[in-house]
Amino acid sequence: MKMMERWIEVDLSKLAHNFRLIRQALPAEVKLLAVVKADAYGHGLVPVGRLFAELGADYLGVTDIAEGEALRQAGVTVPILVFAPFLPEELSRLVAADLTATLSNLTQLRALAEQKLDFSAHLKLETGLGRTGFKPGEELREAITLLADQPQITVQGVYTHFATAMWSDDRYVKEQLTLFDQGVQQLAAAGYAGLIRHAANSAAMMKYPQARLDMVRAGTILYGQEGEAYQKQLGGTLEDGWSLKARVVALEKLPKGHGVGYERAYITKRPTTVAIVPVGYSHGVGVEPVLRTKRLKDALKSVAKTMLRYVDHPRMRVYVTGRGKKMPILGKVAMQLLMADATDVPDLAVGDVVTVPARRTTINGTLPKVYLPAAEAGDIGQTGQEFTDI
Repeated sequence: MKMMERWIEVDLSKLAHNFRLIRQALPAEVKLLAVVKADAYGHGLVPVGRLFAELGADYLGVTDIAEGEALRQAGVTVPILVFAPFLPEELSRLVAADLTATLSNLTQLRALAEQKLDFSAHLKLETGLGRTGFKPGEELREAITLLADQPQITVQGVYTHFATAMWSDDRYVKEQLTLFDQGVQQLAAAGYAGLIRHAANSAAMMKYPQARLDMVRAGTILYGQEGEAYQKQLGGTLEDGWSLKARVVALEKLPKGHGVGYERAYITKRPTTVAIVPVGYSHGVGVEPVLRTKRLKDALKSVAKTMLRYVDHPRMRVYVTGRGKKMPILGKVAMQLLMADATDVPDLAVGDVVTVPARRTTINGTLPKVYLPAAEAGDIGQTGQEFTDI
């Protein structure tokens, strides 16, 4: 049996628990689209997509045609909505895989006029996010005119995306919802009535029941994020089914005052046992997206966190966990290794498994995945592996 130094562990039973909890919290008439874009947020596109389909998802949502093709090849038969715009040259692939397209701009519609393949689509309306979508009013009117000359396109749904659903201030969400309703009415007046309407993402489906409409798009909530915030509404706690595991490959004894890692970013304050763990930033550990901050309070929080890290405040330390105990990461995370203080875990041994904190969507996609429990998940699929002895 293969012995691994590092892997991602995905507990499918926890994802199934989350799905059922969310489905039970929604009105029966509201459809559930399970978002599995970006490799199912790092959990594995095929195993997770198959799981949600088997549990009764009405739709799956993917980033692009390639993700949809992978699900179809794995035997998934539920409707799959492709969120991102696609090139006209890719239409034959979309049709061959029986995927549902998103139509979101006039240039795309004009180019598709030359294509004669039949396909289904959802229209995306731009109501305030500032990315893609037809703006209600004159632009949507032109889109309707173009669609009238393209009978090969069957419009099945219409949707938008909220920009600030996670904020406590609900004014912008309500403005977007009002504008979306205007667009829906404009479509209905042009003969596109009875479309599947969807606007609510994970945050909005919990915070704004009026935004659930005909279908919700459950993304991060399916994977256990923000579980405590929605515990009361869901009638239970969401579970995190993803973790990065690695084996300790060495234990080193360092005296007090010894530097650890590049630039001696950490100096030992006592005789220290250092656990060497074979993951680093090449695997995505310690990698965080740099986001432009617009609100002053967010900028101040960012500055405060940076200062607390500089003085090594306990609240800002990052820990790996082994033998049930937390071990702070020391110094800088290197390309292929990190170092953790194992002084207070005297029974830690080379070969022990530790859990490493990481942002799941930045983790290197080549890391093997282990799915638990495999017996319930069936055949793991092309990106996953099943191990009984890891």
